[in-house]
Amino acid sequence: MIHILLAILLMTPPPLGLNWDKKIDASNKLSIQDYRYYTGKITPGPLVYLGASTLIGMETELQLFIADGLLTRAILILGPKGLDDENCLQKFNIHVKLLSGKYGKPAFKKTETSFLEEELFYTHECYLYRRELKRKRVFWKTKKFNIETMLIGDSEGFYIETVYTNRKVSKLNFEKNRKIIYRKISRKEKKK
Repeated sequence: MIHILLAILLMTPPPLGLNWDKKIDASNKLSIQDYRYYTGKITPGPLVYLGASTLIGMETELQLFIADGLLTRAILILGPKGLDDENCLQKFNIHVKLLSGKYGKPAFKKTETSFLEEELFYTHECYLYRRELKRKRVFWKTKKFNIETMLIGDSEGFYIETVYTNRKVSKLNFEKNRKIIYRKISRKEKKK
């Protein structure tokens, strides 16, 4: 049984079908299936791509963040087209179910609510998300990635944002930046 689970985990394709281990040349834009380049540069980033098709009936946008030639983070944004006051929670739950099917049981789920919720009269719970009074978050942790999806809203509509973070590359960049900061601090201290 354990061997079967291990085989399934090893066969799981990387998030969004992207090659997270390949060095990315700063002179070219990535070609991503079902997405077309919209705007942005590798540095400072992000590269923004618009979906050529919908996902669960919602428009899609993909933002890619690259450091030292490697993909460190990708944000998949679903909506606002395809999300409304009546279906925002239903579509979010479908999305979470799809992610759970790929990455397993979430590490945690969290719903953040404003105290104003009890003071308002509303017909659909999604109204609270549009007014930024409520937010749902679900988090997965795999060997290589942290994955967090959130249902959020604003005056323009609802969004489902899923953030994929390459744990190894992010840790390396954190260590590199920390060393640079320490060097700058030590130089300033020596000048005093």
